[in-house]
Amino acid sequence: MIQNCDIPDVFLIAQVTAIPKIPNSIALFDFRPISGTSDVLKALERYVKEILMTHFRPGHSTTKQIILFQEHINRASQKKMTTDVIYIDIQKAFDKPKFEHIQEELKEAKIDGNLLNLIMFLLVNRKFLVKVNGIHSSQTNADSGVGQGN
Repeated sequence: MIQNCDIPDVFLIAQVTAIPKIPNSIALFDFRPISGTSDVLKALERYVKEILMTHFRPGHSTTKQIILFQEHINRASQKKMTTDVIYIDIQKAFDKPKFEHIQEELKEAKIDGNLLNLIMFLLVNRKFLVKVNGIHSSQTNADSGVGQGN
């Protein structure tokens, strides 16, 4: 099933519910879309994530980068130097990436074969519907973007 990407459509549908970011929200941007997916899809995504974690380059983990940054700050502090930091919040960074770009990035990270096919299948074949006040919209394809938490 997994090797051939033979996954029934029903497992690929997410139900999107709008959750207010602040009380008494009325503006569209005051809501956060939360996608509820099937337990089968969640389990499959966890499986893929476990495999992927072994594919990333040694020494390039987020934890490693934080430790290196902390060491840099400590060395600068010992030398009575200052360290400037700029934090950037890239709003909606995962909303618009094109699937072709994601596929190229995965290939550059040496992810290929059945694993690449499965990841791309899960991205390209995602569908969703929106639920508002107990009423469901019609189902549509997710043409770009990556679901949060995926």
